[in-house]
Amino acid sequence: MNQMTISFKTKTGMTNIRHNNRDLSEEEFKSNEHRHINRALSHENITIIKRDIREVYHDEFDDALNTYNSKQRRKDRKIEDYYKHVKKSKTLDLQREFVVSVGNKSDWEKMDFNKKREVGEALASYVRDFNERHDHLVIYNAVVHLDEDGAPHAHFNVVPIADGYKNGLSKQPSFSKALLQEGFKEKGRGQLKQFRDHEIDRIQYFMKNVNIERKLGQTNDIKDMREYKETMRQIELQKQQEEKELQHLKNEVANMSEELDKAKLEDETINAMLRLKMISETEVDKSQFEIKERGLFNNRERVVIVPEDEFDRIAMKANYSPLSNLLNDFKESILQIGFIKKLHSTILSLKNVIKEMKAEFQKEKAQLEKENRNAWSNYFKAKEEADTYKRFKSEFERYLSEEEKNEISDKIYERQEAEIEGGLWQDFDLDR
Repeated sequence: MNQMTISFKTKTGMTNIRHNNRDLSEEEFKSNEHRHINRALSHENITIIKRDIREVYHDEFDDALNTYNSKQRRKDRKIEDYYKHVKKSKTLDLQREFVVSVGNKSDWEKMDFNKKREVGEALASYVRDFNERHDHLVIYNAVVHLDEDGAPHAHFNVVPIADGYKNGLSKQPSFSKALLQEGFKEKGRGQLKQFRDHEIDRIQYFMKNVNIERKLGQTNDIKDMREYKETMRQIELQKQQEEKELQHLKNEVANMSEELDKAKLEDETINAMLRLKMISETEVDKSQFEIKERGLFNNRERVVIVPEDEFDRIAMKANYSPLSNLLNDFKESILQIGFIKKLHSTILSLKNVIKEMKAEFQKEKAQLEKENRNAWSNYFKAKEEADTYKRFKSEFERYLSEEEKNEISDKIYERQEAEIEGGLWQDFDLDR
């Protein structure tokens, strides 16, 4: 029988359903985040449950919501969309994702794909079993991934459901209370550990059916937690600086846009004046003129009858002199400076700078994200080893000499320090 580790992890709030379901665009598949996916094997993935989370919210909470709203006398206290209401809440749990994996990359480098497929089917059976056992943890999306290097693993997302509330809706999404109503009565992290231990026992049952026996994982130390924290701090500072520079560039582009609008208006003014000049300089066509005499005796006079459009042209020509001076002044102050040409050149240069900065930012971001993932991985491995030391101490303490006890206590203290250092983050890894 093969021996492999069993990992059971969860994170609060965070999930990526589109990644889990491989519902990605071509551009997204090519990104660093998804390059580890072997798309030629994606058809081997096992989709277990695929529902819209909003549908689950309607099914589970609509009755309680309608009852609650019917008791509200003030319109502003009624809740129209409970999913959106929970999404904005800081106390309720919108959903929770679990990731279960069997073995590690080195284990599966020795195995053929048929074995991986067999374990994937066993994981799918476990997820279906989970859904049948837990009335207060309703799965809305579940899939087993077999298209990545390394261990086969299942992602499944649940909506936690607890009832019996006296304030607000009688039924609300709360993970801790849902576990309590499932029978896990420990408090704090003890409740989560109790739940995890129970689930790992169930996973072992399904793995034994495919000749895999659980073994404890081996981990590595984080050499310097302070170094990790400093790296995270530098990442945040870098992010803030780049956001500040990007905002500065956006402001410059906005200012340039205003200048372009102004230049466009001035350009249109120049064109109108140039058309006026052209009309005024056009020779008058006298062939269409008609001369007639009018009046009696000594008051007779000769008059010229001119077509209306020609009359307008003559009038414009007569009044052009002051406009001509204005046009010359305008050309001198605007056109000869080359303002518009200079403005276009500046904007083009600015666009190139933004493009280069964006490319550099994406490159640095990818590197920092990689360092971040490695640091998190090391942190959780160190925490796992600390838990192992605690367990060994409890099991074997009565058989050890005083000197051996002191030596183990020193090691446990070192791991506790690492755990306290890492306690600043809300997300946690339940791998053991």
